Amino acid sequence: MIDQSGIRTEGSLTLLDGSLHALRYIQQGMALVSTHGIGHVPVMLENRPAGETDKNGYLLLTDLPRYHNSKISINPLDLPADVIAPVTDMHARPGNSSAVKVDFNVHHAVTVQARLVDSRRRPLPLGSVVSTPQGATIVGRDGFIWLEDPPLPGELVVKTGEGECRVTLPAPRTASSIQNIGEQLCH
Repeated sequence: MIDQSGIRTEGSLTLLDGSLHALRYIQQGMALVSTHGIGHVPVMLENRPAGETDKNGYLLLTDLPRYHNSKISINPLDLPADVIAPVTDMHARPGNSSAVKVDFNVHHAVTVQARLVDSRRRPLPLGSVVSTPQGATIVGRDGFIWLEDPPLPGELVVKTGEGECRVTLPAPRTASSIQNIGEQLCH
């Protein structure tokens, strides 16, 4: 194509995952990095800075080697405290002039801290297993637990060396992403 100044230009528009991108002509592969709407996340390609996601949580990486695994990563320390990145390293393997999506499943989370105690107000034993609908964790020193996205309100099942008990989690007191719900009785 020749523009108004008489300069020959080539390129294209591509729609990837509902996101429009202008491209120059390339014969290599592409990867669309997604952070689920969380913008300004720095992205590394082969351990080198490659850019950051836009305000919608996308970054298009071009000129990736065809049929070769390229390491794409994000640093969870670059994310706000209320944002969780379950996966931080992925490999993209685009074909010839094709695109792949690299979805880091980054999301906002509510984090709950509590101290679990028995009926005599003693901390539950270190290493007791706490079950939530999302999985399990263990009780830390002095009965403390740290949970990501627990059911609020909801119930936890705790298995100690002496048996099993249940903890009722209250509804959130504030809209804060970090909730300290204090001492909770396991009965």
